[in-house]
Amino acid sequence: MKRWRKSSRRDWRFETIEARNDMLSYQTQFSEVLPYLNADEAAWLEEQLEPIAIVGDRVYAANELPDNVEPDWSCFRLRRGPKTGNSDETASTMCQCLFLDDDDDDHPVDSWGHLLWFHGKQLRDVGRVARLVQKFLRQFRPDQCWSLAYARTCSAPLAGKFGGGAVFVTPQRIERCNVHDLIEKRRKAFAHKHRRE
Repeated sequence: MKRWRKSSRRDWRFETIEARNDMLSYQTQFSEVLPYLNADEAAWLEEQLEPIAIVGDRVYAANELPDNVEPDWSCFRLRRGPKTGNSDETASTMCQCLFLDDDDDDHPVDSWGHLLWFHGKQLRDVGRVARLVQKFLRQFRPDQCWSLAYARTCSAPLAGKFGGGAVFVTPQRIERCNVHDLIEKRRKAFAHKHRRE
């Protein structure tokens, strides 16, 4: 990997640096709210976000798991199906979810009433948040939509490792876009246009 380095003589020199992937950290950062929750909506969301433990075919609330039992896997109640892959997908990998009111000091925006605030730095897939919100819209707000924008960052300033995107959620669909797809689409259109000229 090559990058420019400014030397003490105030000129620019090209130097080669080796970037080891195991030393890099990547983050997906976002912050969004689901505002104006009534009591029924908040109770449903709290149930969906309850951590559970799966042992065989039994489901335990995380705080009800017997001390001498090791769960096969754990997740939020909203997640369906068995654990896949070899990542440790526990309830904590989704994001931070906080219920807040207008008078709370941590409230991200005034005048949004009782809300659920999603924010995170290490989530690999914002689709989990989108699927929760889609279930919520189907259940309570079938005439509304919701969106979330996110940034992808890298611990080192490596070209091509930064990005971002958005999800747009309706009760019927979840649409995603990311900056790399947008750039590739524009690059292809540009190349196609110049081939014809």
